[in-house]
Amino acid sequence: MSKYGTGVLTLIISFALGYAASHANYFAPRHSIKQVMRKAHKQGLLKDVLNGDANNEDRRELLSLYLDLAANTPPKGKPRSWRDKTTAIVNAARAVAEGDPRGTRALKNAVNCGSCHREHKGK
Repeated sequence: MSKYGTGVLTLIISFALGYAASHANYFAPRHSIKQVMRKAHKQGLLKDVLNGDANNEDRRELLSLYLDLAANTPPKGKPRSWRDKTTAIVNAARAVAEGDPRGTRALKNAVNCGSCHREHKGK
């Protein structure tokens, strides 16, 4: 490889590594599993959404929380099961946020606390 080609390759690799380092937390969840459970379930956001008492901002907040939930790693259980369960929850929350009339029923069915806790909740 020529001197010019090596310099260009070095520049490209440096740029790629710098870009990757600066965006490392781009997909990191903003909320832990515990924070999502507290905000969405214990504080009643999910209940408000399911009862139709939530506004658009609340529905979008619930979707954001569930996206963070899906981006977390569970304390125990199989990753595929976690992905399947959280994907169903996120898809249903997205349908609710977009105003799909079937979204509320889908969300109620997707959020199965006992099933998820049995398989994935740590101590």
